[in-house]
Formats: sequence, structure tokens, C-alpha cells
Amino acid sequence: MEQTAIHITPGVMPTPEEDERLTKLLELQNTIDEIKRGIEELQNDESLNKLIKAATKKATEIDKKKSELGITELEEEKNELISKLNKELIEFASSVDDAKWGPNQFTKGKKKEFSSTTGQVSILRSSRTMRTINVKKLLDTNPIKTQQLAEEGLLSLPIKNAEIKMSKEEIDDVAEKKTTHTYELHIKSNNAL
Repeated sequence: MEQTAIHITPGVMPTPEEDERLTKLLELQNTIDEIKRGIEELQNDESLNKLIKAATKKATEIDKKKSELGITELEEEKNELISKLNKELIEFASSVDDAKWGPNQFTKGKKKEFSSTTGQVSILRSSRTMRTINVKKLLDTNPIKTQQLAEEGLLSLPIKNAEIKMSKEEIDDVAEKKTTHTYELHIKSNNAL
């Protein structure tokens, strides 16, 4: 008895153009699968596997030699010191009064500099200011503009902040919902029923 494939289409039937695009996606996926199989076959090459094994063995030998020479231990110590330096730099620099920071001549004043008396040691400070509008202040100073911005969808409140004062139901009543989609191509094998 001959088996026939059953075609189940969820939703609405595609247009001929959509069906053509689906066919092109299938062709592209088939090409990718062919290349993948080719790579897998090529990776079974005996000489390649010998090289990989030799490289792995060499890497292990290199790590062992670094450890014997004390390089590994020194690298760990160096990384700890770098971490300590960064922590102390942030602590110290953030404690320096703003008035003591002057313009750096090489960055044309884009960065501020705090320097030792001799000038041998200095710290450069870059600043990045992110502005946010305090909605309460905006509402107090300009309620009409606040209303306009809200009506245009330009004011928003993070849900996590609203959850502090509002129930889930209250939030759902006023929340805008935006659905995003991710897509994954599924291809049924030819011998499926």
C-alpha cells in the first residue's frame, strides 16, 4: 500500500509569492545542510585530527612549562594587582574634589585631569551624562506639556517601578503591550507522513 504525505497548514494558506519565498528558504536551508555535512566529512580527515591532537598536546605542554617556570602564578598575581589597582584608582579618583580636576591639554578639555605635584602621575577622568526627566518635576512645572508628551506616548514608566505602588490588574489596565517575535525555520523531512 502506497503512503501519501499528509499536508497540514495551520492558519491561512500562503499566497503564491509567500509560497515561493518559503521554497527559497527551503533551498537555502538545504544548501546550508549540504555544506554542514561536507564540513563534518572533511573534519574526519586523519591528518587534520593528528594535527589537532598534536596541537592539544602542545598546548598542554605549554601550560605545564608555564606553570613550571612560574609564569602562570605571575599572570594570576598580575591580574589580581590590576584588579586592585583599578579598585583603588576608582576609590581615590571619586574622592578627589571636583574643583581639583583641570582640563587635559591633549584632549582639548574633553577629559579632566588630576595630577601629582611633579606631573609624573595623573588620572584622566571622562564624563558621560545621561539625562532623564523627573516626571514629578515636569508635572509640577508644566502640566500641559506633560499631558501632551503622555498623549504622544513619549512618557513611560518602567513596570518594575510601577509594581511597587500598583497591583498587576491596575498595571494591565494602563500598560501598553508590544509583542515581538523570533523566528525559527522548521523543515519536515520528505519521508514524514
